Amino acid sequence: MAQEVDREKEEIVKKSPKLRPKPEWMDEPWAVDHKIQKFFPIPYSKKEVFRWFFNRIFGPSKRFKKKTQFIPHELTLNKTFTPDYKIGFVGDIMKMFGYELIFHESIKNFFKDVDLIVGNLEGILTLQPGFVAAQRHEDDIMRQLSDLRPPEKWLLCLSNNHSGDFGIADFIFQLDRLRWEGFNVFGRKDIPNYLYKETLNFVSGSMWSNQDNCNYMSHFDEIDDNFIRDSKIFNILYPHWNYEYELYPRPKIMKKAKQLLKKWDLIFGHHPHVVQPITRIDCNGINKLLAYSGGNFAAGLPVKAHKYGLIMKCDIGQLLSNKSQLAVGNVEWRFTKANNDQKLKYKKNMRKPVDGPIMSIEITSENDFFPDIK
Repeated sequence: MAQEVDREKEEIVKKSPKLRPKPEWMDEPWAVDHKIQKFFPIPYSKKEVFRWFFNRIFGPSKRFKKKTQFIPHELTLNKTFTPDYKIGFVGDIMKMFGYELIFHESIKNFFKDVDLIVGNLEGILTLQPGFVAAQRHEDDIMRQLSDLRPPEKWLLCLSNNHSGDFGIADFIFQLDRLRWEGFNVFGRKDIPNYLYKETLNFVSGSMWSNQDNCNYMSHFDEIDDNFIRDSKIFNILYPHWNYEYELYPRPKIMKKAKQLLKKWDLIFGHHPHVVQPITRIDCNGINKLLAYSGGNFAAGLPVKAHKYGLIMKCDIGQLLSNKSQLAVGNVEWRFTKANNDQKLKYKKNMRKPVDGPIMSIEITSENDFFPDIK
């Protein structure tokens, strides 16, 4: 009888949940929470706040229009051997404000042959109620993105100015939740980059944060720490930078980008919420790709400035002139537009209605802010 009791105890112990060891990152100095700023949490100076407000109300700025130009929609940037990789890029994926996000066949066809799509998931996947300025995603966003490409074909950046909107616990929950669903992610302090097939090194870093002392996301001033100095590695910078509602980059951003491209192989930026030019920079005989801002790939707020985005895909392979050097070969890009079938009034913590309404992302031949680009 005693032996049977002992065996029963052993079985109970075996079935009891085990306390998991504490993750090492929890002991890092950056793994601390901060006070959440809910009222007017904008990371700019007073002068920049005025510019932001003016452009938000009266339309995106056209300053510095003559300093940059768009490359053609389809272009061979460098002559390469048969490409080893094809990578797609999109800009900001914003909260949907109750819309059901769907992707038109034109978007699906554009990305059907890529190995990976890189996008910035702006905001936090959380169950907490949000405040007005917070970017709060429902878990529907995972299903919606998966309809375009399977989760393992996505690489989502989590480093942006809204990373700290709900504190460290929800930031960590979002990262884990996405990985459980199969999405690739980067942007935490200890996960600032993502190395794809031991060759493509994607690095993120945010120039801005709406929350003071948000140290658990990767920052722009630390991107060089994650550059891999190896001739076999192709380093891709995917920064959250630049200034909102400005259609053309400021000279200081242009200067910074050119400096970065002396060693980085490709830059695709996000944060301004409007498209900025996609161009090329000659660096010692190699043409390097520079997209200042992909605009919004998806945004539920029905504002004209938020409707447009820029999507891109490019081949990466060995240069014909130097097999030891990887470079961008063929490039293709398009404007996108968000079309909604019904206007929704803003409602705090709005959840997706059972039967719609629909927000469809489509490729468009025109962008109202760039009428000369066809």
